[in-house]
Amino acid sequence: MTSTMADMVAFIEKLGKENKINPNLAAQLVSSVRRVAEVEPGWEQVDVKQLNVDELLTRFAQEKADSYGKNSLEEYQRRFRRVVSMFLGYLNDPEGWRPEIRRGRPPKSKPAAATAKKARPAAATARATAPTMNGEVRMVEYPFPLRPSLVVKLSLPADLHKAEVDRLSAFLRSLAVD
Repeated sequence: MTSTMADMVAFIEKLGKENKINPNLAAQLVSSVRRVAEVEPGWEQVDVKQLNVDELLTRFAQEKADSYGKNSLEEYQRRFRRVVSMFLGYLNDPEGWRPEIRRGRPPKSKPAAATAKKARPAAATARATAPTMNGEVRMVEYPFPLRPSLVVKLSLPADLHKAEVDRLSAFLRSLAVD
């Protein structure tokens, strides 16, 4: 394997595909590398061993200051440094290198009923909250499979209007990281 940025991206993608790191994390890391690297013309062929990471990250921050918030810029920079460190560590010792595993909470075991419930469409599992005595709007909770292993719950008015959906959609688009 050579040490180009394209090789670095392929390395992280492979780690995710082989479940050596969380596939969602791999996707985030690859996205961050691509966003930072795009400030360098022909970035795919840049040799990571010869790369001045600080200079590249400074240019990225300057060129993208209007596009991203301060926290987003810092997160992209942190992820980029992490990938460079992982990749160089691997290149220096391919046989002995192991990805740094951060231990999180152990996964919860899912009873069979939960697995069966997950297969039903969201509308079938939506449940209304109890109406209030004050005449407030009745809310309905919708489970939404956001990612393969992540279901979020949306609590929305039972009489949701199209204009509200449009506003909500615009708001959600503004939150996207990638």
